[in-house]
Amino acid sequence: MRLSLLILAAALTVAVVPGGASAVLIEQMTAGTGPMGGLTDSPPGVPVALDFTSIGTAPAELVGMALGFSTTNIAYGQLKIRLDAGPDVYSFHSPNGRQVSHCFYDPAWLPGTGDPPMSVLPQLWKDELTDGVLNCSLWVEGVTYYGAPDTFLLSGIGLFLIPEPTALGLLALGSLVLGRRRRR
Repeated sequence: MRLSLLILAAALTVAVVPGGASAVLIEQMTAGTGPMGGLTDSPPGVPVALDFTSIGTAPAELVGMALGFSTTNIAYGQLKIRLDAGPDVYSFHSPNGRQVSHCFYDPAWLPGTGDPPMSVLPQLWKDELTDGVLNCSLWVEGVTYYGAPDTFLLSGIGLFLIPEPTALGLLALGSLVLGRRRRR
């Protein structure tokens, strides 16, 4: 009994403690839209999906994201994004009227700095990416020049925590031992 509890406690410690030596791997994955048209200057905007599913290991938890957005022939003041997971609208200022770059970070896993602009990762972004796909609608506001074509690019670099196989193995072993003990 004590051995099984010890194995389970060790597995949970390794699998759950942030920054543990063998707790998790942080995987970086890039996804992008390529050139798209139909950009609007009002909601509901253009539906877009960034697919990070080629990570291939589940579960994966989002701990950081860098977004990049650029347009051709459109000058604007802000990029607006509404995630499919909720009603919140996120605003990103364009310093030059044609591009936006922004980083989100989880303070429990990544240090925050000010360059490029960074903010704490909202829970809604984590919720949206539980299946590995960021589904959203986007539009621009403060348009000062609208030319043709109205193409844009959206790309994202996601940092995901992926449980290391050793930690998952220890957790499974502890569960099996406890399950066997209960059957007796």
